[in-house]
Amino acid sequence: LAAIERPPVGLAVGLLVLVTLAASYGVVIVSQGRALFPAHQAGRGATTVNMAQLIGLVLLPIMMGAIIGSFQPSGGFVPEIAYRTAFAALAFCNVCGLLLYLRSTDSRP
Repeated sequence: LAAIERPPVGLAVGLLVLVTLAASYGVVIVSQGRALFPAHQAGRGATTVNMAQLIGLVLLPIMMGAIIGSFQPSGGFVPEIAYRTAFAALAFCNVCGLLLYLRSTDSRP
């Protein structure tokens, strides 16, 4: 959505649905994060990983709102470039998270 100027509604909705379906991967992340900790600290490990996800869920919408709010409305509407910039920032955050995740060790329970 950041790269396509004026995408068709069907494409935009499809991409947003795809992002929503991919967002359910957090459960797997918590279980993998739990496996990184010794058995006597399993609860603390799962809580730490879950809290990190929740902090991201709080900060990302605030960031997107700040980005969109930094553009001046034109004719009563926020320009499309504001949303494209916000989606680009979200994509950047996802890529950074993926790069960090790829460096993590794979620990089997």
